[in-house]
Amino acid sequence: MSRYYFLATSLPALQLGVPPEISWEELMRILQENLSPADMERVEALKRWYDVQNLRAYWEKLPIDPRGNLDKLRLEEAIVSRDLLPSYVNSYLDEYPDDAQRLKHFPKLVTDYLTDEALDHVGFLRQYINFEHDWRLVMMGLRSKMIGRDLLQELQYEDTNNPVVDSLIAQKDAKEYLPPIEYQDLATLYQQNREEPLQLFQALTRYRFDKIAEIVGLDMFSMRAILGYVVQYQLASQYVQCTVSH
Repeated sequence: MSRYYFLATSLPALQLGVPPEISWEELMRILQENLSPADMERVEALKRWYDVQNLRAYWEKLPIDPRGNLDKLRLEEAIVSRDLLPSYVNSYLDEYPDDAQRLKHFPKLVTDYLTDEALDHVGFLRQYINFEHDWRLVMMGLRSKMIGRDLLQELQYEDTNNPVVDSLIAQKDAKEYLPPIEYQDLATLYQQNREEPLQLFQALTRYRFDKIAEIVGLDMFSMRAILGYVVQYQLASQYVQCTVSH
C-alpha cells in the first residue's frame, strides 16, 4: 500500500514543547496494525538507530532504550548468534571482539549505521539519514575548531567521498570551519547557543524538526509522511524530556 490516507489523518499533531498525545508503544501498535510488512521494515530501519545506541548501553551496563527493535534479552541473543543484527554490526563485532575495544571505537559503528542504512534505502530514509549524518559532521567540525581537536582524528572512520567530510579535511588547518552553504545556518545556530547546552539542544532539535518537514514535503498522506512523523515524534519526546529534566 503506497498511500495511507486514514493512518496519516488519525495521528495526533506534534509540537515541540508539548508531550505527544500518544505513547511510543501506542504509535508502534498503530503502525504495526496498518502498515504493510515492507513499510514496517522501513520503520524498523529508523528504530535500528536505538539498537546501535543500545549496544553501547549494554556494554556499559546501562538501561536499554525501549525505542529500539530489540529488548535486552534479544540484544544479548543477537550479539551471540549474529542473526538479528545487520551485517555492518556483525562486521563491527568481529573487528572488535572485546567490550573495551567496542566502546573505544563506537563512533565507527555510528558511522557504519549512517552510511550503510542510507545506502540500503531510497526516498525519505536515504534523505533523512544522509541529513542526520551531515549535520552531525558539521557540528563536529564547529566544536572541534572551538576546542582545538584534531579534525583528521575525529574523521578517522568517515568516507572522504562525502562532500561534508571533504570540506572538513580541506579546512583542517583553518582557524574556523565554514560549512557547505546548505549548512551555514547551522553554524549561526551553533554560535548563538554554544555557551548554553540546553539552549543548543533545543535549537538543534527545532532545526532538525523543521528539516524533517522540508524533506517530507507536501505529500502528507504517504509513507514518506509517516516516516517523517516517526522521526518528529522522537524529537518532540526528547525535547520535552530534556527540558523537564533541566
